[in-house]
Amino acid sequence: MRPTFVLLAIVLAAPAAAQQPAADLTVDAITHGAFAGAPMPEPHWLADGSAYLDLRAAPGGGDDIIRVTAATGATTVVAPARVLAGSDGAPLHVEGIVPSADGSKILLFHNSVRVWRQNTRGVYDVLDVASGRVTPLSTQPGLQMFAKFSPDGRRAAFVRDNNLFVTDLATHEERALTTDGSDVIINGTSDWVYEEELAVRDAFRWSPDSKKIAFWRFDQSPIPIFPMLDELSLQARMIPERYPRPGDPNSKVTMGVVDADTRATTWLHTGNGEYLAALAWAGPDSVTVQRMPRVQNQIDLLMLSAATGDGRTVLTERDSAWVDVDEATPRWVANGTMFLWPSERSGWRQYYLYRRDGTLIARVTKDGVDVSSLAGVDDKHGYLYALAASPTPMQRQLFRYGLRGGNEMRVTTEPGTHTVSISPDGAAMVDSYSTAQLPPAASLVQLAVNGPRKVLEANAKLRERLAQITRAPEFFHVPMPNGTLLNALRIL
Repeated sequence: MRPTFVLLAIVLAAPAAAQQPAADLTVDAITHGAFAGAPMPEPHWLADGSAYLDLRAAPGGGDDIIRVTAATGATTVVAPARVLAGSDGAPLHVEGIVPSADGSKILLFHNSVRVWRQNTRGVYDVLDVASGRVTPLSTQPGLQMFAKFSPDGRRAAFVRDNNLFVTDLATHEERALTTDGSDVIINGTSDWVYEEELAVRDAFRWSPDSKKIAFWRFDQSPIPIFPMLDELSLQARMIPERYPRPGDPNSKVTMGVVDADTRATTWLHTGNGEYLAALAWAGPDSVTVQRMPRVQNQIDLLMLSAATGDGRTVLTERDSAWVDVDEATPRWVANGTMFLWPSERSGWRQYYLYRRDGTLIARVTKDGVDVSSLAGVDDKHGYLYALAASPTPMQRQLFRYGLRGGNEMRVTTEPGTHTVSISPDGAAMVDSYSTAQLPPAASLVQLAVNGPRKVLEANAKLRERLAQITRAPEFFHVPMPNGTLLNALRIL
């Protein structure tokens, strides 16, 4: 039987004497002060898996862009902070980077503003790594969203004012691929409902051959306008927002494939479904769409032609209560002839291997634990890497499974919660782990050869500081009338 567990937090006031050292634990100190700790790596892997790029604090201020070699952990600075300046010569506070597939160019994201929950609208510049030259992605007015390189690195696409644009990086020519964007029509990003319900924000995808872009289009006209009160500004103001309450209609959503050269658009025949929850390329000529009803108790996986929009339903996932969309799937393996798919049909969340036509080959993972997410695939050696709630539901550990069967192997060993970033070839990973008592630490691990760990960030200063002032949380069980034991956490 699948175990039931709930994590409860009970915060009790401790005696004044015990609290005295913790007086420095203010919210500011925890978020960006003495107790914030060192930043963990955020790997941006190159397409061949040989290395990743990341931001690292520079001694003189700002951030360097570094390259870390996967095989050795050797670090080189590919762009020092002093050269990361805008067209006006002012230093950039780089908030994020997006490398091209080969790492020769890097998109620099800065001056962002908040859109709903996250800062997804801002300014993108293009860094040419070899020359160190920084140029704006767009010279037109307005902020950009979700800029990304085409796979061949020759162009970059982005969203501005609810339209989709593409820039030729050699000529700097900018072209609009859609023109009907407005307060009502949205192309390439999402409406409020899709962000809230499905976490869809970035709503366009380059084709593998760099010739086309698949995208969502939202028509919000059916949604009633709901007045919202903004009380965060000095003077409260009313915001008219298209916000569907229970029973109100949602946006009319369609999906299209636009040619990046001709701007001709093919609309996908997605059939009836309230939500088009996920979109991905399945090769240069076809896409997959995950379609759901509004009650979200079924997923239809559609395989559609990018040329005609026609296609078929490959598989259907149903549940009496709820099915969860996994945007990372289907994950294609074996040169696109098979794919991995998650399901809770057995009562446990597991991964299954299918042929391209939707024929089930085998279940890859095993009942007894929930497999929370697919972390990576080593296609060469036939391995799937996934995080699982094991050896107890209180932990997240990385396991390796054979795509064609075989014994599972636990890869991570430190107790607690692991967050991993695995290289595209499945040969290496960056592993960040923490516990309720210890802040995160990160290491580089050679998966293919089961090599030693290279510590990237030990967070030693914060660990030492916390050891001096905090008392370890206490885990215990709360018995229910039916005998179920709920996991609980108490902090004194």
